[in-house]
Amino acid sequence: MLSDIIRWIHYFVVLFLFFGFLLPPKYVWTYVLFVIILKIHWMKNNDKCILTELEHRLTGTNNNNNNNTRYPFIGKMFSYVNISMTDEQYDYIFNVLIIILVFYSTCKYKSYLKKQNKIKYKLIK
Repeated sequence: MLSDIIRWIHYFVVLFLFFGFLLPPKYVWTYVLFVIILKIHWMKNNDKCILTELEHRLTGTNNNNNNNTRYPFIGKMFSYVNISMTDEQYDYIFNVLIIILVFYSTCKYKSYLKKQNKIKYKLIK
């Protein structure tokens, strides 16, 4: 029961990670902050997600997909659509994707602030 709740929270986090940049410009800063905190969490926790660890602890399983990978949750999600990658491929794709999405979101928020006249630019003479 509790492991199912953790799994659904995990699904929500993954969806927000991939689609949070679509938030209205006014709220996209929450996405940028979320991605930065998530990346720091992964780095501090040896590339392991706390939600995956909680789910494993609650279900008493070692891994979600029966192989030794750092990405059991995402690997299982991708396996539903016949996509399998190595940990190095996941690392590369996620890092590039996160950089692109944070950059896009930051530009989107900066544009919003400029339109709201919250950022005043002065020309340097």
